[in-house]
Amino acid sequence: MRNLSVRSSEAAKNTSILIEETIKAVVNGNEIANKTYATLTNIVASSKDAADTVGEISRASEEQSIAVEQIKAGVEQIAAVVQVNFAAADKAAEASENLFSQANALNDLVCGFNF
Repeated sequence: MRNLSVRSSEAAKNTSILIEETIKAVVNGNEIANKTYATLTNIVASSKDAADTVGEISRASEEQSIAVEQIKAGVEQIAAVVQVNFAAADKAAEASENLFSQANALNDLVCGFNF
């Protein structure tokens, strides 16, 4: 009977140790779960921040695209004005050459008269 009592006492002691270890493991698991939750919460927040940043970049790119189109339109207008100015300058140069030729012809006529 004494043996049974000793074994029963040891079994109770082992059971008590197992219960304590299980409680420690549960507490440790709970701490790990809390840390995991906090980490996942941070990841979600960081993902939201990254998505917001990507959205801002997208909006800025759209604005830049609009600005580039406006600049392109302005450059095209300048090119058109330059072409018009070039055509006008070409006509003015042609008129100047004609006027110079006519002035020379008139000069020759006037020189033909001896005063």
